[in-house]
Amino acid sequence: MTVLSRRREKHTVLLRRAGRVVAWLLFAVAILLMAWLALTGVRHVLLVRNPHFVLQRIDVNVFGQLSQEAVEDLLHKCKVEVGRSTLFGLDLRKTRRELTGSHVLIKRVVLSRVLPDTLRVDVYERDPVAQLHHRRGRMLDSAGTVLPPGTAPRMWSLPIVTGVPKAAEAVEGDVLDDGLLRTALTLIRLSASESCARYLDVTLIQLDPANQRLKLFLAEKRPFRTGAQILLPGNEADLVEALRRVEVIARERYEGRQVTGFIDATYKVNIPVLP
Repeated sequence: MTVLSRRREKHTVLLRRAGRVVAWLLFAVAILLMAWLALTGVRHVLLVRNPHFVLQRIDVNVFGQLSQEAVEDLLHKCKVEVGRSTLFGLDLRKTRRELTGSHVLIKRVVLSRVLPDTLRVDVYERDPVAQLHHRRGRMLDSAGTVLPPGTAPRMWSLPIVTGVPKAAEAVEGDVLDDGLLRTALTLIRLSASESCARYLDVTLIQLDPANQRLKLFLAEKRPFRTGAQILLPGNEADLVEALRRVEVIARERYEGRQVTGFIDATYKVNIPVLP
């Protein structure tokens, strides 16, 4: 037997072995596919088409200002219907995604099945932290998302932020991406802390891009008089230290019963303070 013949015979054996392996693999895949189809069919009969799991009740919980009726209407648009849908026939992931994107106020949605016939819907809204440009106007959340005007009186007392670039062209749902605005929103969060809130009641924040700073206007709260102003740096890196300087000054003037009308906390030393 020549070398060439031996090589051909060896090659033929390898091809036969490979063919058997492929055949076994195809057989295994076919078995798995049949099992999957069988399980899918069983699930479809026992769960998806089971009349015992027909949706009879939607339990809506809204953490915000949207009404229950408004959420139910949005669910109807997502084809979630009492008496027609079944609990296991609903694609909860798809419904959650559609519901979250259906209204600018909705930040997060949690859906859960409550057997045998109830769908629980928890809607968490974006939390407004400021008013955009004027009182009772559009709102902003902590990420700078433009929200519809607030309907609750407590929202009308939130700080007003003015001087925001391109705010007039923005529509509800847009995120205003501006460095000074981000600093202002961070300031609102920090000023809610116990140490700041003791002295500061911020009514308006004016963005000053020319000087890269924030100008705060305050309501009357010792030691500050009505309309008192505080200047703060416009970058987040310097904001925390500047607020600490304001706290120290406010505490000293509070204890000394000194009325305060102006602090320029952009200075790190020899900070200008006026009554």
